[in-house]
Amino acid sequence: MLIIPAIDILDGKVVRLLEGDYDSSTVYSNSPMNFVEKFVESGFNRLHIVDLSGAKEQKPLIMNLIKEIKSFFSVSIQSGGGVRTVDDALRLVENGVDYIVAGSISVKNKDIFEKITAEVGADSIISASDSRDGMIAVDGWQSTSAIKLEDQIRYCLSLGINSFLVTDIARDGSLQGTNRPLYKKLLVDFPGIFLIASGGVKDKLDLQQLKEVNVPAVVVGKAFYENRITLEEMKNAG
Repeated sequence: MLIIPAIDILDGKVVRLLEGDYDSSTVYSNSPMNFVEKFVESGFNRLHIVDLSGAKEQKPLIMNLIKEIKSFFSVSIQSGGGVRTVDDALRLVENGVDYIVAGSISVKNKDIFEKITAEVGADSIISASDSRDGMIAVDGWQSTSAIKLEDQIRYCLSLGINSFLVTDIARDGSLQGTNRPLYKKLLVDFPGIFLIASGGVKDKLDLQQLKEVNVPAVVVGKAFYENRITLEEMKNAG
């Protein structure tokens, strides 16, 4: 199982939100690069970098950070937040993003989303299938669409996309444990997808349990920042 450390950026700072609420942010550092260095030196080869400011403003705002990371470290980056145009996506790739995490645009502007997928390649797209009560959330989780999670996955599969970051918003940042039944069901309903679990990881036991139900990858954020899980425990869970 691939363990992917998360670095959420808001106003240039490393933060975590509770259930996507921008008014409930906790600041962990003013220097994202400190955490990048820590994760890479510990042996993690992929990072999940979320542009929270970009998601709110609907345009990518961390291009310089991505460039800086790539200039110092050999690490894969999956990143999203604020991608609204083909140019946004191409600029992210040009600046070093390996996998574009696309959410809102795949719901609100399918035409552009499909053009982005064609331009950068379906293998370079991760569908941010963020779910609130089984429905897809958009705009930095500030709104909920009328699209069911399963229907969104089917749509993305039809475009050749096979990677899905599935976040149970009700659990994100809550340290209440992951939604294993949801992930288990999705792996049965959509065998072969590269499912990245996200939201609610509280300790190493959660990682062990996700591994037991054959989840391919998991994003770990708040549990690490709140000292509920160590870098060594994260590495050993892989």
